[in-house]
Amino acid sequence: MRFLDRLFGRKTPQRTVVSAVTSFPNPLTAEKLLTLSENSEARFESVIAQGKTNSQLVVPALAKALLSDDDKYVRSAAAGYLGGLKGATAEKALLQAMADPDPYVRKRVVEALFRLGTKKAQKAVDSALGDPDPEVRAEAEKYATKATRKIAKRVCPFLSETGMCEPPGVAGAHECSWEILGRGHHRDCFVYKMHTHPGGPADFLRRNL
Repeated sequence: MRFLDRLFGRKTPQRTVVSAVTSFPNPLTAEKLLTLSENSEARFESVIAQGKTNSQLVVPALAKALLSDDDKYVRSAAAGYLGGLKGATAEKALLQAMADPDPYVRKRVVEALFRLGTKKAQKAVDSALGDPDPEVRAEAEKYATKATRKIAKRVCPFLSETGMCEPPGVAGAHECSWEILGRGHHRDCFVYKMHTHPGGPADFLRRNL
């Protein structure tokens, strides 16, 4: 923390340090403020302060936070601001962040990529329809191109073009609660397994309830 001591003086309140970020739109300073603080809340507030500057100068620091910070809320906040700041550096970081281990972050990255509006970004959004997490797939469904959404919906034989679950022999359709999109995830769906069970729905329920 010596850098912060020299920059702001010893025993300076943490919030004073965070709020001062907007006065230092320098990439190196911004990066050090993020990497030297051990307090995740302070780093989160630092990301917000930098994002609000709406300056390209803070993009490298936000990109580094997105790709290396150990707190998912810090990473997701960085992703959100990078989507608004745009540019090649932001795009590169967001594309890499599609591989983030936390679905909470990937969900935010999908939205940020859509806001970028580039061809590469949109392609990544479409590919998120095959994400292993249902919430990420649901987010991708909001922003994916129309043609891609239709292809993805046809993966489950019970899912209609309007997103309704319509199992065979069932009079009333209901909205798909699994967001069945891509990579055959519908095979783990309770409704799908029940209506494809060799012994029929009644036998499936008897065995599983």
